[in-house]
Formats: sequence, structure tokens, C-alpha cells
Amino acid sequence: MDAVNDEVQALQGIFCGPGEFEMLEHTDSMCSFCMQVNCQVAQALDQSEDSLEICIQFNLPIGYPLVLPSISLSCSDLTKNSTNQLREKLHQYAKTLEGQPMILDLVYWLKQNTWEFRSLPSTQKKEKQDEARQKEKDLQPYVAILHIDHMRSRLRYIKTLVSWATELSIAGRLLFLHHLILVLLLGTENSVKEFLVRLRTQKVDVDSNGRSCKERMMAVLMQRSHPRLSEYSDEKRVSDFQVAECSSPLDIRSIFKKADLIDVYVEAVVPKFNLLKPS
Repeated sequence: MDAVNDEVQALQGIFCGPGEFEMLEHTDSMCSFCMQVNCQVAQALDQSEDSLEICIQFNLPIGYPLVLPSISLSCSDLTKNSTNQLREKLHQYAKTLEGQPMILDLVYWLKQNTWEFRSLPSTQKKEKQDEARQKEKDLQPYVAILHIDHMRSRLRYIKTLVSWATELSIAGRLLFLHHLILVLLLGTENSVKEFLVRLRTQKVDVDSNGRSCKERMMAVLMQRSHPRLSEYSDEKRVSDFQVAECSSPLDIRSIFKKADLIDVYVEAVVPKFNLLKPS
């Protein structure tokens, strides 16, 4: 690691301003540090110069420089897509320097080439708006209601569903009323859909011969985003996943009412089962 030490000392001497160089880890097996790089960016429209700051993290493994460093970039003025493209180009340039100290060359390449990846203001604004909308969508409450026809190995089945809900940060209820089995799922769209994929593709029960089997008769009664749920405080939400043994349809109705999903219950659940229809 003597060559690495010499290169790091040279970098620390060059990038000695406040926050320009920060050592994260320096051991016999790894050298990791962050650098703040100020890049001049020529504006395409008026040729005036602007600048942006990029944080770049290098992890130098055993064998560097014969083994390329891993590189991470972050910049609040670049879109996620532009940042990924810039990092890929930087990695490709690093391959041309394999076998020689390269960090300073990579930093100077970054200073000279970042302007190619900065979008025009209107394009950048649109990309950031798209990213913000996608992030908002990912965090928006999402609801699904399932009907499970039967469970032969009830304890195993329940344990699996509870485990998935915990792992995916999904709230809701597993409801039993006589032979009726319903599952209420509350989470993000990604987490709920991952739950559904697992339920359709993984073995959760046993067949009539006692062999592990997949769920073949599950039906999705409804699934959709439910923005209104985000308006409620944690105290008013269904915030965990529990198993509920119900003694009457009123018990199921009250659970949906507590979750502020009585409209969903009336529209998507009640019409499917005579047991739940008012007598």
C-alpha cells in the first residue's frame, strides 16, 4: 500500500481546502475517501460560466491500481440519470489508466467533462419533476384486498404472510370469518405488488398429499392507490399487520371502518360474498 499512501498524500496536499478531501477508511485492505470537486460548466445558450459541486467517493481495493477503484458520485444539480451516465463515462476512462495512479487524472477529467451531462434548464427541470412525481407515487399509500380460498397448513401459511408483511413494511389484517379468508394490505405500491408476486410464485401451503405447494386460488378483489390515507396521523391508521378472528360480518366491517376503507369494503368486498351482505 506504499504507492497508495504516496498518492493519497499527494491528493491531500493538492485538495487541502475546507471539505475538499475527507478520509473515510484507511487500512491494509481498503482505502476510502471523499472529494468535493468544483466543476466549471459552460452554459450552452449564452456561453457564460456556471459551476456545480460534485461529491465523489473512491474506494481503492487491494491490488489498486491494477484493480480499478469503485466510484460513487452525487450532485444536487444533476438528475439521477445524468449522474449515472457521468459515473459510467468516468469508469470507462479509468479503464484506460489501469496499472498507474489515476485519481488525480479522474478528478481533472471530471472537471473538464461534467458540462456534457448537465441538461439545459428546461430539460433538467422536467427530469427532476418526473423524479419527484415518481418518488411521490412510490410513497403514496396503496391498498389491496385478497381472497384466499382455503389454507390446509394454516399455521405455516399465516407465519409466511406475517413474515412477508413485516419484511416489506406492510400493514393490514389477515381476516378469518368461518370459512371466509380475506387479506387487507396497506403499504407502498412496490411493497404491495412484491407481496402479491410472492404469494403467486412461492410455496406457502401444502396439497392434499402433504407436499408444499403454491397458492393457486387467490383472488385480488381490488388494488389501487388511496391518497386519503396519507392525511391521517399514525394513531388513526392501521399501522401493523395482525391476524383477526372475526365472529360476525360486523367485525370485518369495523376493521375496514377503522382503516378508513369502508367505501372500498362496500364496493369491492361485500358484493362478492353472500355471507357479508346485509340480511
